[in-house]
Amino acid sequence: MNGRETLQLLDFSGGTVSNADPKDIPDNAASYSSNVDGDASNGKIIGIPDNTEYKSSAYADDTVRGAWIARTSTWDFVYDDGTNIKAINDWYSTFAADAGISVAYRGYSCVPRNQEVHIGCGTSNAAQWVGKIDHGVMNESAPTNLYLSNATLPKASWSGDPFLTTGDFYISNVTAHTGSAAAFDQLMSYTYAISIEYDYMQETTLSIGTNVLAGGNVDYIQVSIKCSNGSSSPTSINKRITAIKLYRRETPLTMNFNGLLQITASAGESTLYRLIKRLPTNGLTQTGFSWIVSGGDYVASHNGSDAFIKDDNTIMGATYEQESGIAETLTSSDMKYTVSCDCNGYLFVGGCSKTEVPDAVNMIFRSKAYRFDTFDWSHVGEFVNLHSKPLAMANFNGRVWVFSANDIYRINPDTMVIEDVTTGIGCYSQRSIIVTDYGMFWCDANGAYWHDGSSISKISDPIQSPTGAWHGLGNAGYTAGSQDGAPIVQFWQRKNYVIFAVPNAGDKVNCWSFHVLKKRWDYWPNMALCGANTGMFTGKNGDIYLSNGTVLYSLFSSANTKPVTWTTKDFDYGNVRQRKRLYGIISTGTGTPTINYYIDGGSAVNNATTPMTKMNAYRTKFQFSCAATYYLDSVTVNFRRLHLDA
Repeated sequence: MNGRETLQLLDFSGGTVSNADPKDIPDNAASYSSNVDGDASNGKIIGIPDNTEYKSSAYADDTVRGAWIARTSTWDFVYDDGTNIKAINDWYSTFAADAGISVAYRGYSCVPRNQEVHIGCGTSNAAQWVGKIDHGVMNESAPTNLYLSNATLPKASWSGDPFLTTGDFYISNVTAHTGSAAAFDQLMSYTYAISIEYDYMQETTLSIGTNVLAGGNVDYIQVSIKCSNGSSSPTSINKRITAIKLYRRETPLTMNFNGLLQITASAGESTLYRLIKRLPTNGLTQTGFSWIVSGGDYVASHNGSDAFIKDDNTIMGATYEQESGIAETLTSSDMKYTVSCDCNGYLFVGGCSKTEVPDAVNMIFRSKAYRFDTFDWSHVGEFVNLHSKPLAMANFNGRVWVFSANDIYRINPDTMVIEDVTTGIGCYSQRSIIVTDYGMFWCDANGAYWHDGSSISKISDPIQSPTGAWHGLGNAGYTAGSQDGAPIVQFWQRKNYVIFAVPNAGDKVNCWSFHVLKKRWDYWPNMALCGANTGMFTGKNGDIYLSNGTVLYSLFSSANTKPVTWTTKDFDYGNVRQRKRLYGIISTGTGTPTINYYIDGGSAVNNATTPMTKMNAYRTKFQFSCAATYYLDSVTVNFRRLHLDA
C-alpha cells in the first residue's frame, strides 16, 4: 500500500459536541448534526422518524400547556390555547368534539387528579377546575360533558346580601317553635350557619350566622334554607355541589336590669359550630329530608311539605373544623396561583396572590389533604416563605422542588420545612421541567440539568460555547420570569430522549435532545414553524404533539425518517504539523449520501464534483447528508503521511 493508512468510522455514538475545539471532539461525535436518531445502533447514522400532521385548523391548535383526564375508554384533554382555557372530549376517538367549555383565563400550570384538572391562572385570576361529574344537582341529570368552574368554591350567601344572585344558597329565616317540651335552653342564643360541600369532600367557609333566642318552651327550631331562584334556573347551580351542611353554635345569655335576656358573652364563651344536618343536593334520597319547590326557589324540607329544616336538639355532630379541616373563623379558603404540583395527597401552589397575605407571591401554600381547592392560609405549617419568586414546581423523590430564577428549594411536603437550598441554578418556567423514570430534567438561562435522585448534574456542557451560552437561550420571544415563550422540556419515552424545545428561534421550533442512556446530545432543527402560542405535550402512549397555532403535529409518528446531516471533527491524523495525501473516501449504507469535505478549514467541496484524490492536507473535515429513509453505517478514508518537510 506504499505506506497508505485508513481512517475508519464505524461508531457514531458520540452525539453532537459543539463546545470543544473541532480537533478535540471525539472521533465518534459530530461537530454538527441534524435530525440524527441517537437511539439507532452505534454503527448507523439514520434520521429520526418524521412528523405527521395530526389536525389542521382544528381544536387545540394553540396548546401551550394542558393535562389529560383519563378514564377506562376515553381521554379528554384540557388545555390553554394562549387566550382561553378549553377542552376536547374523547381525544382518541372523535377528537373534534369540543367539550363546549371556555373561560378567558390563561392556564399557567395544570395538575390532573382522578377525573379533574386543577389550573393555576396567575395572580390576577381565580384558579379553575375542569372535570367529570357523576351526579346531577337538584334532580337534574349529570353533565355529559366536562364541567368548568372557578376553584374558589363560592360560599353560601345570607338573606340580607345585596348581591344575592340566582343559584346562591342561604339561610332565609330561623324561628323558635313553642311547644310543650323545652328542648332548648332559655339562657342560650343559638346561631345557625351553613357551608357548601363540593365534590363530596371539600367545604366552603361558613356563611354569616343567623341568631335565634329560645325563650319559653321551645321544642324545635325551624331553619329555612333556600337556593335562590334555583327551581326556575337550575342550570345556575354549580354542578360540583354535593350537599349543604347546617351548623349551630351556642352562646350564653345574661339578664339585664330590665329583666330582659341579652347576649353579653364574649366570642370565647360561645361554643364551636357543630354539624346538625347534611343536606344532599346530588339527587340521592335521605330519610326525613328533601328539597321542595317554593316560589321559584329550592327549599330544604324535613318532611317534603314544610319549607324548613327541623332542629330538635337531638343530634350534634363534629365541629366545623373537624368536618372541613379549616378554622371556622376563616372567611375564605381560595388561592390565586401561577405554578403548582401535587405531592403526598396535597396540592402545592406558588406565585400566589391573596388579599389577606401581602407577600404571597414569594410563598408556597399547601392545600388540605385530598382537597386541592381548600387552603388554610392562616395556619402556621400550611405555608413556606421563600426569598425569591417561584417559577416552577415539581414532585420528585417524595419532595416538593421549587425553582426560582436562581435558586432551588427542596421542601418536605409533610412538615413544610425547607430541607435544602441550592443557589446558582434555577428554572425558566413551569413548562421547562419534566420528571421521568430516570430523574428530573430542567433548564434555565445557564444550561440544562439532570437530578438522578442523588445529585444534580449539568448536562449541557457538550453543547455550550466556551463563553457559557447555550442553545436554550436562542428564543427571541422569551421574557425573563415569564411563563410563556420559555423552552419546553418533554420526555420521549419510546427512545429515552429528553427534548429541550426552543420556540421562536428564528421563527422555528428547534430541539436539542438528550439521550438519557447514551448521555449524548442530538440537534433536531425546524420541528415546525413557530406560532405565538407554541406548545408541546405527551399523549397516552408516549405520543408527543406539537402545536404552533396553525397545525397540530404528531411528532416522530411517520414511517419515514427525516433527512440527516452529520459533520465530523477536524481530523489531523495524529499530527497537525504533518501533511497527508488523501486518496479518497468510501461510505457504505443505503442510498448514496452527499459527501462534502473541507481541506485545512477551507470551504466545502462536493466529493461527487471534485473527488478527494491525491490531495494534500494538514487536516480534513467531512460532512455526510442522507436523504429521508436512507442511512450511513461506515466511512473509510485512505491517506498516506508525507515527510515532515514535504
